[in-house]
Amino acid sequence: MEDSLTTEYSLLKDKDFRIYIWVLVLCVLSVFGSYDPLVWLMEVAPALLGLVTIMILMARGVRFPPFLNAIFIFHAFILTVGGYFSYARVPFFNPDDFIGDTLGWTRNNYDKLGHFMQGFTPYVACRQLLAVRGVKQKGFFPIFLAVSVSLAVSALYELIEYFTCVFSVDGADDFVGMQGDPYDAQTDILGAFIGALVAVFIFMKFRWKTNLKSCDEVVR
Repeated sequence: MEDSLTTEYSLLKDKDFRIYIWVLVLCVLSVFGSYDPLVWLMEVAPALLGLVTIMILMARGVRFPPFLNAIFIFHAFILTVGGYFSYARVPFFNPDDFIGDTLGWTRNNYDKLGHFMQGFTPYVACRQLLAVRGVKQKGFFPIFLAVSVSLAVSALYELIEYFTCVFSVDGADDFVGMQGDPYDAQTDILGAFIGALVAVFIFMKFRWKTNLKSCDEVVR
């Protein structure tokens, strides 16, 4: 009992853990005033699930490098904004808003930013996991595997969108956000692929040294 209390106290003293608590709370509070609570739930659920998973891992002794924490939190922010407004209605990205008008868009392309991160974040997380598990980080294999994981995550998400439409779930149109684009699914996966490739080039010279504990060394 005493060890459990000590662990809880240590966690609350952990700056990174406290930041995740605040991010989780802000994500949950974003449901108030959102465009559609059901759409909010479908869009923000991956962020909530991811944040809770990270916090559980931290409670079990896993610690993430600062740059990875920043990427996780930024990705959660992207998802939360998309859920609050719905991706087709995020301000500044509409065709007649500043960014959309400047770039000559004919649709709201905020969802493409989300899919870019859908490729970027899994790539970096996968490379970290490979480093933790002692996989050799030089050569083509770790890059190929991490990019493949990013594309698999993107493809899975597109399948979820597909089944949402097939079963006529309320809010499906806003969740999928095709906006009349017949190639929306393909460009979404392309966006994730570009995100993964950008991560490849950004971290090309990065040495994947990590303070993460391996899965076998996690405090139980």
